[in-house]
Amino acid sequence: MQSAVKKFGNIDLVVSWIHSSAPLAPNTIADKLSSYDHSFRFFDIPGSAYADPSKDNSERKSKLIENKNLQYRKIILGFKIEDNISRWLTNYEISSGVIDAIREDIKETVIGTVSPWEMRP
Repeated sequence: MQSAVKKFGNIDLVVSWIHSSAPLAPNTIADKLSSYDHSFRFFDIPGSAYADPSKDNSERKSKLIENKNLQYRKIILGFKIEDNISRWLTNYEISSGVIDAIREDIKETVIGTVSPWEMRP
C-alpha cells in the first residue's frame, strides 16, 4: 500500500472482500490508510455468515469505524432462492451488486437475501 500511495497518490476507495481466515486484515488495511490523513470509502464485504442471527458481529464494524478518515460501507453477500431452492450467488451477481453499491454509495446493503436463514445453502 505504501508504494501504491507513493506512486499513484492517495487511495479514495477500498473494496475489502477478505475471508474469515484473515479476520484482522480489514483493520490492518484501514489503519494503514488512515495514517495518510486522507478520507476514503471502505466497502467491507463479509460473507453471508455475517448475517447469522445467532452471532453478534458488531465488533467487526466498530473497530473499522474508529478510523478517523474512513467512511464505512457494508455489503453483505447472501444467497438466492429460486423455486424454493437456495443457491450461492454467482460471480456476476456479486460483482454487479458490489459495483451498484459503490456507484450509489450505499452505506449498507445485502446482495441476494440472508433470510430465511434456514434456507442458506
